[in-house]
Amino acid sequence: MIITESGSELRGEINYRNWDINPTQIQFQKASGEILTYSKEEIKHFEVIREDGIAECFRRFVLAVDHSPVKLGELSKTSEPLFETDTVLLMELVRGPYSLYYLKDSRSVVHFFLQKGDDLPKELVYKKYSPNEDNDLAVSEIYRRTLIEMLYDCPAVRRKIETMSYNMKAMLRLMENYYELCEPSAPSYLYRPEKKKWKFYLTGGLSQNRISFSGRNPDQLDEWSFDGSTGWIPE
Repeated sequence: MIITESGSELRGEINYRNWDINPTQIQFQKASGEILTYSKEEIKHFEVIREDGIAECFRRFVLAVDHSPVKLGELSKTSEPLFETDTVLLMELVRGPYSLYYLKDSRSVVHFFLQKGDDLPKELVYKKYSPNEDNDLAVSEIYRRTLIEMLYDCPAVRRKIETMSYNMKAMLRLMENYYELCEPSAPSYLYRPEKKKWKFYLTGGLSQNRISFSGRNPDQLDEWSFDGSTGWIPE
């Protein structure tokens, strides 16, 4: 289902790609079989139903996104984010009085955004920077302060904010705790990661089998290595 910029609701089939990077356009097949391409500027909202029956929902926003350099040798000297206005399709993680969104940009940098009511979502900034000429690495965890300020009505989660990691699992757990402890109404939508399917394979001889994969689960290793002739690969 797509809600277009003009407010029209279109029902048909979306070419779901299990996007690692948030999409900037989608292909949509009408009931007649005609295939149309919609850019992010033409979409207000769209959702797809995965094979496991869980919906993935995306909403378009024009907002400030941190574009600070992330490559070693190019890191900025300041801890302050470098905001630029951008048009993005954010994936919904939580929908309710406080909504949480996820963005993985074209540089493979992960961003999270928190929205109160109908306000514009605010980025929960996690920034790496190099404060001196020795190229030392430092981290600015502005997201903790932003969460404390926005969830000020729930002191029960403050300790969790102060100790949490910056990944999808931790963000989802925090918002679940917020709704359990401090918000009488349950969220109307809660994202659930798709479970991986695995199959076993064997190869002859001694070798190092290496698995490289990508996805939205930040707790996954980017690469697994095994010495020997056995391994696992996603199906």
